[in-house]
Order: sequence, then C-alpha cells, then structure tokens
Amino acid sequence: MTDVVCRSCGHAALATVFDAPSVPVENSRLYADEASARAVARGDLVIQQCERCGFVQNSAFDPTLVVYDDDYEDAQGHSAVFQAFATRVIDELIDTYDLQGARALEIGCGNGDFLRRFCAASGGTGVGLDPALGSDAGVDGPVELRAESFTTGSGHFDADVVICRHTLEHVPDIAAFLALVRAELADRPEVVLYLEVPDTGRIADEAAFWDVYFEHCSYVDEGGFADLLQRSGFAVVQSRLDYDGQYLVTHARLGTRQPIVARDSQLDFSALADSVDHWRRWANELDEHGRRAAVWAASSKAVAFLSALPDFAPVVAVDINPAKAGRHLPGSGLGVCGPDDLPGYEVDTVVVMNPVYMDEIRAELDRVGVQAELVGLGA
Repeated sequence: MTDVVCRSCGHAALATVFDAPSVPVENSRLYADEASARAVARGDLVIQQCERCGFVQNSAFDPTLVVYDDDYEDAQGHSAVFQAFATRVIDELIDTYDLQGARALEIGCGNGDFLRRFCAASGGTGVGLDPALGSDAGVDGPVELRAESFTTGSGHFDADVVICRHTLEHVPDIAAFLALVRAELADRPEVVLYLEVPDTGRIADEAAFWDVYFEHCSYVDEGGFADLLQRSGFAVVQSRLDYDGQYLVTHARLGTRQPIVARDSQLDFSALADSVDHWRRWANELDEHGRRAAVWAASSKAVAFLSALPDFAPVVAVDINPAKAGRHLPGSGLGVCGPDDLPGYEVDTVVVMNPVYMDEIRAELDRVGVQAELVGLGA
C-alpha cells in the first residue's frame, strides 16, 4: 500500500477508520466441504476515509483475488420481504418515469431475478450484464442475460432505464465507472438511472462491522454519493434510504459536472472496534452457558461476522435459498441447512444476520417447531 489516493476524488489524505487482517475475499462463494471452505483465499481490510470528500474505500483491495462466476451465490429473491421491496421500487420506477414498454439495462444483474420482475411489470425488454452469470445466461422471453462486465461501446446501451443494484460497492474505481456510464449516455439525457447501494452512514451509526467485507471495496453515504454523482456529470432526481435504512436508493439523469465538494464532517467509525469486542464477549458468554446457536442466513454478513469472532462456534447456518443447503461458508467452514432441517440441530439461540427478516424468520421457526431465542445484529 504505497501512494494510495482516494478512488473517488484523487485526494492523497486518507484516514484509516477500521482494519481487519486475513479475511475471506469472497463472502458469497459457498463450498462443497468444510476443508475447502476453510482453505479460501484471504485478504486484508484497510478501510480508509478521504479527508476531503468523505469517500470510504478498502485501500488493500486486490481485484485479482475476487472471481465472479457461477459459484458466486448472493440471490435474495427467496424472501417474501425482499420480493415486496423489489415490487415496490419497480412499480415506483415505472409509474414515475412512464416506463411501460421500456427497454432496460441492468449492470450487475446477478441471476436476473430483478430484471425479470421489472420487464414483467413494464411489459418491456431487458438486457442484464454480470460476469458471475453461468447457467442463467441466455435469452428467456423478453430478457437476455449476458455473462460479461459492462464496458463502454458494448452496444447494449440502447435503453430507457439503467439499473445498477449492489454493484457499485464492488467497483474499486467508482469514479471511472460512472464516467463510462456517462459516456454511453452522452446523447440520451432522458434515460433514468436507478442506483442501489448499501448505506455507509448506517454502517457507521450502527457499528455494523458485519457489513464491511473484502468484495465491498467502495462505500458511500447519501451526501457523499450525491456529490460523487454530480461531479461525474449526473443530476440526482431523488435520493432516500430504504429497506429499513440499509439501502441508499438514488434516481439520476445526465446533468452538469460539478466541482468536488469538501465534506464539512466525516462519518464516525470509532465504534466499529468496540462493536467487535461486544459481540466477542457475547459469544463467550453464550459458550459458557452451553447454549447451541445457529446463524440465519448463509450470507456475506454471516461470513464477516464469523471472521471477526473466530472463537464463536455456531452449529449451523440456516438459509431459505435451497441452492445453499449442504454447502459451507468461506472462512469458518460452517455448514448450511434449510429451515426444515434445523430441528435436528437442537439450537436454542438463532442469530439473525439481518433484522429486516425477523418476522419472516420467526414464522419459519414456528412452522418447523423450533423454540429459540432470536438475537438480531444491529437490533
């Protein structure tokens, strides 16, 4: 790490706000056996904040360590809570910008579930780009999914709406990426961008260290993201926090480039280390009382949480995504089961990785007959 500068504004003054050595580099990749899951590639977290624009980055990020392919599993569509959220934001986009019959482009489309939902609601067509696409790639009715990254001049940009959900946080040079998008839209000022990223302000406020992991090399909050978009040549149409304050949702169009705005204040990440210590003490007390714990879900949050608590030994991770059952989490090697198999593990504590799903999880536990204390991160 020499000559590190802010990847958003190029400033050379960066302050380290959190660090964690030797964490798994691919939190959403699951493994067939415990040994393989433990023997994963690792990298360092050196989370730094720009003292001028407030942008937050993992300055130790090495893109060569992260491979997005068919084994990268981060689909959320199995949750009714998430489905309701997706339906709401899709309906809002279509109604607000008159996108009936629209052509949509999604950059970083995952398995294409959101794009399919959008096209079904709009009656239009869509192209999705994602290097992690494997067997999902191909043409399915009005939707075409391509196993590739977005590049300028790709010929895929004849779109009325551009969707980019939970992708920008994976992009190390976020300013250069936005410049590519702007170049493609140079003669299409009417095109609307729908951008969705994790809110870094919440991570700082809740000391949510479980939301800081290697693949997420870029972190923005509402004010900082608006400044970044404006100096990249976009006009922010609307911006808000959504999904229980976890997601920053932004609508933007082409605008006039604005100069860099120095932040009046920085996000305060000082509580992150204390939060790690708190949960380590909690895990020790759980072990001292002989309690058997499960974590719900087999997610990036779970991998980050377990990496920070190496002595915490839950007996299983639970996930409603059937593609994850029988697999193992990177780093800890913890096995994954579906809700129907949880009774066999005789757990008395379930650690809920995302409290937005608390009611849904409680209903699943009631359905399978498991009586357990629910403990939510950040709740």
